[in-house]
Amino acid sequence: MKRLFAVLIALACAVALADSFVLTQEGRPVSAIVVGRWTDHVEHTAALRLRDYVLRITGAELPVLTRTYPDCAFLGNWQPGSRLPEVAPYGALRPIFVTYDSSLSAEEFRLEVADTHIRISGSDTAGLLYGVDELLERLGVLWPDKERLWLELPQTGTLSAEACDVTSRPFFRIRAVHHHQTDTAHFAWMGFNRLNYRLENPPGWYESGMMAEYGVSPFFVAHSWHFWVPPEMCKEHPEWNALVDGKRKQPDASDGMIVHHQLCISNPEVREYMIGQILQYLKSHPQMRTVSLESNDGGGYCECDQCKTYGATTSEQFFRFVAEAANAIHEDYPQVTVLVYSYGAHCDLPTIKLPENICIGVTMNNRNYARPLKDPVNQADYDRLVKWSQAYPGRIFIYELWAKVWFEGYPHPYARVLAEDMKLYRDLKLAGLCPEGIHPDPFVEYLRGKLAWNPEQDWKALLKEFCGKMFGAAAGPMEQYYLLLENRMWEFGENLQDLTAISSFTAPIDQQALELLDQTVELAETPVQARRVAWEREQFLKLHAMLEQWMPCTMDVVTDELRAKNLLRNGDFEEGLDHVVESIMQGDYRFDVLTDGEAYHGKKCAAITVVERGWARLVLNATNLDTSKKYAIYCAVKTEDGAEMGNLWYVPGGRPAEIFTLGGTNGEWYRVVFRDIEIYQGALGVYLTMQYLPTKGRVLWDDVILVPED
Repeated sequence: MKRLFAVLIALACAVALADSFVLTQEGRPVSAIVVGRWTDHVEHTAALRLRDYVLRITGAELPVLTRTYPDCAFLGNWQPGSRLPEVAPYGALRPIFVTYDSSLSAEEFRLEVADTHIRISGSDTAGLLYGVDELLERLGVLWPDKERLWLELPQTGTLSAEACDVTSRPFFRIRAVHHHQTDTAHFAWMGFNRLNYRLENPPGWYESGMMAEYGVSPFFVAHSWHFWVPPEMCKEHPEWNALVDGKRKQPDASDGMIVHHQLCISNPEVREYMIGQILQYLKSHPQMRTVSLESNDGGGYCECDQCKTYGATTSEQFFRFVAEAANAIHEDYPQVTVLVYSYGAHCDLPTIKLPENICIGVTMNNRNYARPLKDPVNQADYDRLVKWSQAYPGRIFIYELWAKVWFEGYPHPYARVLAEDMKLYRDLKLAGLCPEGIHPDPFVEYLRGKLAWNPEQDWKALLKEFCGKMFGAAAGPMEQYYLLLENRMWEFGENLQDLTAISSFTAPIDQQALELLDQTVELAETPVQARRVAWEREQFLKLHAMLEQWMPCTMDVVTDELRAKNLLRNGDFEEGLDHVVESIMQGDYRFDVLTDGEAYHGKKCAAITVVERGWARLVLNATNLDTSKKYAIYCAVKTEDGAEMGNLWYVPGGRPAEIFTLGGTNGEWYRVVFRDIEIYQGALGVYLTMQYLPTKGRVLWDDVILVPED
């Protein structure tokens, strides 16, 4: 009976695999990877990727053969349906061909799976690797987020692929990522998700050869003038600097990005030097296929009479120079694309026609990401994009500052908006997309890669597929959780860019979201699934915490007993602005101490009023803090006269600043609370800030408290 049962199982398996290609059987290889020449770097890179993944899934190492292998000359004339000859030890193995096909276009692949063979074809490195990754995804591999926690590798001894014949190529040729690499796995993740460009910032900081192994290329579109004309040259030639308010402004050499420093580009010496630097760089870096002519960040463009003659507006000046440089680059390096932005002071279309080797990133700086670009709230950005896309079809890409409006670590459910926008980019015939900053939500990161390849796909179907592979039996409640966030975002309709918005967004769904996450944890079948749910729960708890971190002062948690422990001298401003540092970085502001019932607690409070928008702050410092303890900050804040937000920074000595945008309070006092603050060098500064926003009104500050936590 047992023998009969085993035979029936074997027959059932045989029927199930009849239309499949079997790669491994019970932990043994039953196929071999075949390349044309082992010396061909591209073919063997793709072959090794497939071999290594199969090994990790099954424990079986597939042999990698070549058509010139001594006992395998037959492989050059092999036809589908033929058996391999009985040449030990490979005679019983069936072939997986990894091979060039010059008839395919750039990045295109073809994957053929039959019961007799697999053939993966591409015309270049990326195409072959994408073909391998298509096969791996069909075998159950998924890697939606760069963290290894999200790499899904099935574990099985028998691995088979269903029959198919798929030819595919990307819709958008620019599928870029802006962030710094951590290790080679970062590029492996990019390649697996068919993201082909990593932004260079500036060039020379990264080893581009490492990227090429995974089909990733440098995308040099960063602010670059400081790289081509370094600070020492601006000091040697003061006339090269932009004239601002009647003075030639020198760069701040301590700032590697040279923020808010520009050049006098009407000066022919500046243009000649910069173009020479670019040509020399391309000569030294022959692998580069893109180069930036984007100006330095911020404002401060030249106001001299010669520049006004050079171009009537900053846009005209900027693009006239870019066109001149692009023509010079094209003469020596016709394969190189020049990258710039439509951004800030040079966002308008120029009257001159730009050369064919220029590609322009239309930058979306402060758009509403909770609404599609075609929504009336984004009308100005939409109109600008349409103008550029009509003037330069196929040469415009979107450069969106995701990181500017989304807090890192919080879930950001903008899937519907992203899906609708990608269809718009398709209709406008854009070259592609480059968001600034990694999106912290694994599903939207997965969605970005899928829609950049094919914008026709349905995001809800992709969500179901994602949840099924990432969470197994817990997929149902996890899908409901994502849809809960997504529907709430659509209902809310605003960016989660300040604490007021976050707490308002979270409150209506708080308990339902936590219940779904608890249910998902209970259903998780494997430790890795449980860890993924725990990660998502941790992100939502940051939103949940806002309900306790940002509240009307009618719900205040501060007591007189707590105030008595305050380590900030004059945090209640009862001594005026003594022991408080007043600082205006840019623009014009007024600092006041208010009385007559304006204060939240006590008799006085401080106020910062906008005269001319820019950057101003009041700073309170504490020293001699215990580095073995954690601390908490409490601050009362009120916005008035049209001010829509304020910012609070805290800076532990020796560490980067933690920056929070608080949001508007509509004339009410609100309390903000930050806990679990670690101290590194015994000191901490609290910065009460107005940074560019608001553009009018005033922000009141009071009851600023720093205490050790129990």
